[in-house]
Amino acid sequence: MTWRCCSSAASAPRRTSTNSSAPSPACRCFAEIVGDGSCRPALESLAAELGVADRVCFHGFVPDADLVRIYACCQIFCMPGTAELQSIATMEAMAAGLPVVAADAMALPHLVHPGVNGHLYPPGDVDALAIRLDELACDAGARASMGAAGRALVARHDLAGTLESFVSVYRHACGEARPVETERCQPSVA
Repeated sequence: MTWRCCSSAASAPRRTSTNSSAPSPACRCFAEIVGDGSCRPALESLAAELGVADRVCFHGFVPDADLVRIYACCQIFCMPGTAELQSIATMEAMAAGLPVVAADAMALPHLVHPGVNGHLYPPGDVDALAIRLDELACDAGARASMGAAGRALVARHDLAGTLESFVSVYRHACGEARPVETERCQPSVA
C-alpha cells in the first residue's frame, strides 16, 4: 500500500530518537511538503540523513492552481505547525476531502474533531504524530469517512456564513441586545 501525505514545511516537528515509531512496514508513505519556511533546509537534510529523500517532495511555494492538484494526489493532510490562527491550509485540505492530522494548538482543535474528521496530537510529540499518521495510512475506510466529514464541517466556513457572523459580532459590539438576522450575502460577479 502506498499513501501520500501533504504537509506544511513551516514548522514540522523533528524526530530525534532512533526508537521513534515508524510507519507500518505494510504502508509505504510519500510526503508532499508544500510551502517554504525556516525549517526547510533542515528538513531536506534530515530526509537525506534518514534515507527517505526519494519519498519526500519539497514543493516550496505553490500557486493556488497547482495546490488543488497536490491535494488531489494526497490521502492525508498533516498540519504540524502550532502558530495557526485560522489555518486556511487546513480548511482547504478539508474542502478537498482529506482527513487531517494536526497539532492540538491554536485554531486547529476548532477545525479537527478527533475521530470525526482527523486526529490531534500533542505539539512536538513526534511519536504521537507518527502513530496518528500510521493509523490513517493503513485504514482507507477511516480516510474516506473522515475526509467526507471534514468536507461537511468546513462547508460552514463559506463566505456568506462568515460575513453573517461578522455582522452579528459587530452589531452585538455596538450594543444591540441580540444578534440580528441578516440576508445571506451572495458574492457578485463582475
